[in-house]
Amino acid sequence: MITQDKFYSKEDHPTSESKTRMWNNINRELPKRKGSFLHIMDKRSFIYGIAASFILYFTALGVVGTIKQTIEQSQPQVVKVDNAYQSAIREFEKIAPQVKYTAAANRTGQDYASVRKDQLDNLDSTIESLRKETPSGDLSPLLQTRLRQLYSMKLQILQDMIENGEITL
Repeated sequence: MITQDKFYSKEDHPTSESKTRMWNNINRELPKRKGSFLHIMDKRSFIYGIAASFILYFTALGVVGTIKQTIEQSQPQVVKVDNAYQSAIREFEKIAPQVKYTAAANRTGQDYASVRKDQLDNLDSTIESLRKETPSGDLSPLLQTRLRQLYSMKLQILQDMIENGEITL
Protein backbone atom coordinates (compact mmCIF):
# COMPACT_ATOMS: atom_id res chain seq x y z
CA MET A 1 0.00 0.00 0.00
CA ILE A 2 1.18 3.54 -0.76
CA THR A 3 1.34 6.01 2.10
CA GLN A 4 0.92 9.70 1.68
CA ASP A 5 4.47 10.46 2.79
CA LYS A 6 5.95 8.11 0.20
CA PHE A 7 3.67 9.07 -2.71
CA TYR A 8 5.79 12.06 -3.79
CA SER A 9 9.52 11.98 -3.62
CA LYS A 10 11.62 14.99 -2.64
CA GLU A 11 12.57 15.57 -6.28
CA ASP A 12 8.88 15.96 -7.21
CA HIS A 13 8.45 19.06 -5.01
CA PRO A 14 9.13 22.44 -6.73
CA THR A 15 11.96 24.59 -5.49
CA SER A 16 11.29 28.07 -4.07
CA GLU A 17 12.70 29.63 -7.24
CA SER A 18 10.37 27.63 -9.49
CA LYS A 19 7.42 28.51 -7.21
CA THR A 20 8.23 32.21 -7.57
CA ARG A 21 8.44 31.94 -11.38
CA MET A 22 5.21 29.96 -11.50
CA TRP A 23 3.27 32.54 -9.44
CA ASN A 24 4.71 35.44 -11.45
CA ASN A 25 3.46 33.79 -14.66
CA ILE A 26 0.03 33.21 -13.11
CA ASN A 27 -0.19 36.85 -11.97
CA ARG A 28 0.84 38.07 -15.40
CA GLU A 29 -1.91 36.02 -17.09
CA LEU A 30 -4.72 37.16 -14.75
CA PRO A 31 -6.77 40.19 -15.91
CA LYS A 32 -5.86 43.39 -14.12
CA ARG A 33 -8.55 44.91 -11.86
CA LYS A 34 -9.05 48.62 -12.10
CA GLY A 35 -9.06 50.40 -8.75
CA SER A 36 -11.68 52.97 -9.75
CA PHE A 37 -15.07 52.86 -8.07
CA LEU A 38 -16.69 54.24 -11.20
CA HIS A 39 -15.67 51.27 -13.28
CA ILE A 40 -18.91 49.39 -13.77
CA MET A 41 -19.07 46.14 -15.65
CA ASP A 42 -22.47 46.68 -17.24
CA LYS A 43 -22.92 50.40 -17.67
CA ARG A 44 -26.07 50.14 -19.71
CA SER A 45 -28.06 48.28 -17.06
CA PHE A 46 -26.75 50.68 -14.40
CA ILE A 47 -28.00 53.69 -16.40
CA TYR A 48 -31.35 51.99 -17.04
CA GLY A 49 -31.68 51.31 -13.30
CA ILE A 50 -30.98 54.94 -12.41
CA ALA A 51 -33.46 56.18 -15.03
CA ALA A 52 -36.13 53.75 -13.80
CA SER A 53 -35.66 54.88 -10.21
CA PHE A 54 -36.11 58.53 -11.22
CA ILE A 55 -39.23 57.67 -13.20
CA LEU A 56 -40.69 55.74 -10.26
CA TYR A 57 -39.87 58.56 -7.84
CA PHE A 58 -41.54 61.27 -9.94
CA THR A 59 -44.51 59.03 -10.68
CA ALA A 60 -45.01 58.43 -6.96
CA LEU A 61 -44.84 62.18 -6.30
CA GLY A 62 -47.46 62.78 -8.99
CA VAL A 63 -49.78 60.11 -7.62
CA VAL A 64 -49.50 61.43 -4.06
CA GLY A 65 -50.14 65.00 -5.24
CA THR A 66 -53.15 63.95 -7.28
CA ILE A 67 -54.67 62.00 -4.41
CA LYS A 68 -54.11 64.89 -2.00
CA GLN A 69 -55.69 67.36 -4.43
CA THR A 70 -58.67 65.06 -5.03
CA ILE A 71 -59.29 64.71 -1.31
CA GLU A 72 -59.10 68.47 -0.80
CA GLN A 73 -61.48 69.14 -3.69
CA SER A 74 -64.00 66.56 -2.49
CA GLN A 75 -64.46 68.35 0.86
CA PRO A 76 -67.63 70.41 1.22
CA GLN A 77 -67.35 74.19 1.08
CA VAL A 78 -68.14 74.43 4.79
CA VAL A 79 -65.09 72.37 5.75
CA LYS A 80 -62.91 74.42 3.41
CA VAL A 81 -64.04 77.66 5.10
CA ASP A 82 -63.45 76.15 8.53
CA ASN A 83 -59.95 75.02 7.51
CA ALA A 84 -59.24 78.49 6.11
CA TYR A 85 -60.15 80.13 9.42
CA GLN A 86 -58.02 77.65 11.34
CA SER A 87 -55.00 78.10 9.11
CA ALA A 88 -55.35 81.91 9.21
CA ILE A 89 -55.37 81.90 13.01
CA ARG A 90 -52.47 79.41 13.15
CA GLU A 91 -50.36 81.53 10.81
CA PHE A 92 -51.29 84.68 12.70
CA GLU A 93 -50.21 83.10 15.98
CA LYS A 94 -46.93 81.94 14.44
CA ILE A 95 -46.09 85.50 13.44
CA ALA A 96 -46.81 86.91 16.89
CA PRO A 97 -46.19 84.10 19.37
CA GLN A 98 -45.18 86.17 22.38
CA VAL A 99 -47.15 88.77 24.30
CA LYS A 100 -44.53 91.36 25.21
CA TYR A 101 -44.87 94.42 27.38
CA THR A 102 -42.43 97.28 27.76
CA ALA A 103 -40.53 97.82 31.00
CA ALA A 104 -42.82 100.74 31.85
CA ALA A 105 -45.85 98.45 32.00
CA ASN A 106 -47.46 98.52 35.41
CA ARG A 107 -49.49 95.98 37.35
CA THR A 108 -52.71 96.82 35.51
CA GLY A 109 -51.00 96.12 32.20
CA GLN A 110 -49.96 92.70 33.42
CA ASP A 111 -53.49 92.03 34.69
CA TYR A 112 -54.81 93.11 31.31
CA ALA A 113 -52.42 90.68 29.59
CA SER A 114 -53.57 87.81 31.77
CA VAL A 115 -57.20 88.68 30.97
CA ARG A 116 -56.39 88.65 27.23
CA LYS A 117 -54.59 85.32 27.60
CA ASP A 118 -57.59 83.89 29.46
CA GLN A 119 -59.91 85.14 26.71
CA LEU A 120 -57.80 83.45 24.03
CA ASP A 121 -57.60 80.23 26.04
CA ASN A 122 -61.38 80.21 26.57
CA LEU A 123 -61.99 80.79 22.87
CA ASP A 124 -59.57 77.99 21.98
CA SER A 125 -61.27 75.57 24.37
CA THR A 126 -64.74 76.51 23.09
CA ILE A 127 -63.68 76.05 19.47
CA GLU A 128 -62.07 72.73 20.30
CA SER A 129 -65.14 71.48 22.17
CA LEU A 130 -67.43 72.44 19.26
CA ARG A 131 -65.16 70.64 16.84
CA LYS A 132 -65.10 67.50 19.01
CA GLU A 133 -68.89 67.45 19.33
CA THR A 134 -69.43 67.26 15.60
CA PRO A 135 -68.48 64.35 13.40
CA SER A 136 -65.70 65.10 10.96
CA GLY A 137 -66.85 67.34 8.13
CA ASP A 138 -70.50 67.46 9.24
CA LEU A 139 -71.13 71.09 10.14
CA SER A 140 -74.69 72.35 10.50
CA PRO A 141 -75.49 75.97 9.56
CA LEU A 142 -75.90 76.92 13.23
CA LEU A 143 -72.56 75.36 14.13
CA GLN A 144 -70.92 77.05 11.15
CA THR A 145 -72.19 80.42 12.30
CA ARG A 146 -71.03 79.80 15.86
CA LEU A 147 -67.57 78.72 14.73
CA ARG A 148 -67.24 81.76 12.48
CA GLN A 149 -68.19 84.02 15.39
CA LEU A 150 -65.59 82.37 17.62
CA TYR A 151 -62.89 82.61 14.95
CA SER A 152 -63.81 86.25 14.34
CA MET A 153 -63.63 87.00 18.07
CA LYS A 154 -60.22 85.39 18.32
CA LEU A 155 -58.88 87.28 15.31
CA GLN A 156 -60.33 90.52 16.71
CA ILE A 157 -58.61 89.99 20.06
CA LEU A 158 -55.30 89.27 18.32
CA GLN A 159 -55.72 92.34 16.11
CA ASP A 160 -56.49 94.54 19.14
CA MET A 161 -53.40 93.21 20.89
CA ILE A 162 -51.25 94.14 17.89
CA GLU A 163 -52.80 97.61 17.56
CA ASN A 164 -52.26 98.27 21.28
CA GLY A 165 -48.63 97.16 21.05
CA GLU A 166 -49.17 94.14 23.27
CA ILE A 167 -47.80 91.83 20.59
CA THR A 168 -44.69 92.76 18.67
CA LEU A 169 -44.38 91.52 15.12
